[in-house]
Amino acid sequence: MSRAATTGPVLRASPDLVPSRTELACLLSPLFWDRPLQENDFDEYPEWVLRRVLMYGDWRQVDASRRFFGEDTVRAAVAHRETDERTRNYWNLILGSNSNDSQSPQP
Repeated sequence: MSRAATTGPVLRASPDLVPSRTELACLLSPLFWDRPLQENDFDEYPEWVLRRVLMYGDWRQVDASRRFFGEDTVRAAVAHRETDERTRNYWNLILGSNSNDSQSPQP
């Protein structure tokens, strides 16, 4: 696949680099069909943003979001009651969370 065929912003390949707010907003905006994603949503509603990414995002969107928000916020989003069971179970396996966490989602 040529570089011209890729869509979205080009994020740095290094897993250590955190994307900027602008890069992340541009990368994630296709997942927010019901309302435009704003950069301040990252501060005001981080779990809402992450739930959408974890349920519907592709690898690039998930990877960039994990680097931007951090594992603790990802865990909180996974534990939220609005995260579907399939997504919760998958991410509990990936994150090595206790299986009992998936039994009692948080509000």
